[in-house]
Amino acid sequence: MLQPERCLYSNKSCPNPRTTKKDGSLHRLCAYHQEKANNRQKQYLLKRKCLEERQPFTRPKDAVPSAAVGPTTVAIPPPVLLLDAHQLAIEPIAFHDAEATLSDRELRMLAASMPVDEDDDEYGDEDDDDEEGD
Repeated sequence: MLQPERCLYSNKSCPNPRTTKKDGSLHRLCAYHQEKANNRQKQYLLKRKCLEERQPFTRPKDAVPSAAVGPTTVAIPPPVLLLDAHQLAIEPIAFHDAEATLSDRELRMLAASMPVDEDDDEYGDEDDDDEEGD
């Protein structure tokens, strides 16, 4: 039977001629697709080799007596707290206490630290009633 001279790449037709083997017979693929297939095969073998090296040798379950295989327990250490509240000297925040009152000095300090806006009155509230009349 007469074999086609063109590459037999399976995904799409390739117009390139097939390469010849050392014994004179034809490869199924052209030089380009043969090189791609060889590189793909090398990558696959390298990947398999790396995966096999990472996995430790394990015997099949049939080779291990069932009595020798038992449940394994791993002790998990309790979490370690590096600092507690006493070491940090943090006082709890009282959310339910009465509102704190500020002294006159504290109010002046607070007012001095806030930016002054021309539209605000002396207490920081905008007076919309005066602007509507203008």
